Amino acid sequence: MLHAQLIDVYNAEADSHNSLVDAAENMQLDLGLKGKEIEELQLEIEHLKRQQQDAIDDATHDANQRADNAERISIELETKLNEMTAMVELRNSQISTLKSQYKEIMKLDPFNLEKRYNKAKSERQELRKQVADLNQQLKKTIKDASEARVAFANKKAEVTALVNENAKFATLKKEMYGITERRFPASKLHPTLGQISFFPRLLAYGISSPKEFNNERPYIVSKLDFAYQFCCDMGYAIDIRINEWLMPNFQPLAIFREFQPEGWVEFFHELICKEMESRRPELVRRVEWAQEVMLADAELPFEPEFIDDLATKGLHTLFDVVTRRHEQLVVELGLEETAARRLLDVCYARSDAWEKENGGTIYVR
Repeated sequence: MLHAQLIDVYNAEADSHNSLVDAAENMQLDLGLKGKEIEELQLEIEHLKRQQQDAIDDATHDANQRADNAERISIELETKLNEMTAMVELRNSQISTLKSQYKEIMKLDPFNLEKRYNKAKSERQELRKQVADLNQQLKKTIKDASEARVAFANKKAEVTALVNENAKFATLKKEMYGITERRFPASKLHPTLGQISFFPRLLAYGISSPKEFNNERPYIVSKLDFAYQFCCDMGYAIDIRINEWLMPNFQPLAIFREFQPEGWVEFFHELICKEMESRRPELVRRVEWAQEVMLADAELPFEPEFIDDLATKGLHTLFDVVTRRHEQLVVELGLEETAARRLLDVCYARSDAWEKENGGTIYVR
């Protein structure tokens, strides 16, 4: 019995609890609906505020535009007023000027003005004729003066050229006769003539070189306006050409080889360097450089023993090597053909590198 009562009490409390839960849920739903209504009201209020602000902004913008238009119209009216005022002042000034001009015209006696005008017209025509005549005379004078200046300039140029040519030939004559005074005794006595001698001679023209004589370095310098001869008092002479290292290049006769004097090559080398200083100074600079490059210090790709052997043969500088042809190194100095060719290639490669560092490749042919 008690158990049944407890069950009834529990059921009653459960029903009461459920009804409270339902009531709470209903209230929660009502609160949610009210919250949505409040949000919608807030959105509507904000929308109304924006509409109100937009209306205020539009009204303000319209008012500003009207004010700007009114100000612009005011400025335009003021500008027009100033222009009208200026025009009135200009008209007044023009009227005043016209009055003054009228007074001046009246002073000129306009009733006799036609006679005076005709006289002035006649005088003007006469003056124009005189001006035209003077203009023609002036043009002729200017033309004559111009032709005279041109003729004077031409004559002056001709005289200058002749003076320079005379100076050149005077210098050349002095050099030609100057060097011929130098005598080189032969290295030995001639069996018939006894003591013979040689002397240099300067030629006022270049000597061309056959191509077959200029296909191997050192090349012969072309397009020179001078050359030399080495003359013997026996009655023959050897043409001296100039190679790229400013050494004398020649085709010796057998009799010359037998009697050639000492020191003549060095003499011609010094003479050639002096002459070439004003013609091909870059060649003179290269010669000076090559004479200062010692083979022992040049770090060439050769064994020290080979460099020492070259020194014993008289080859101490790069200049000593490049002034000789391959055949000379082999035949006269006893180098092997391969070694001689490699030596020349290495030395000329060093020379080419110097040229690139000092103005570019030097051409002589």
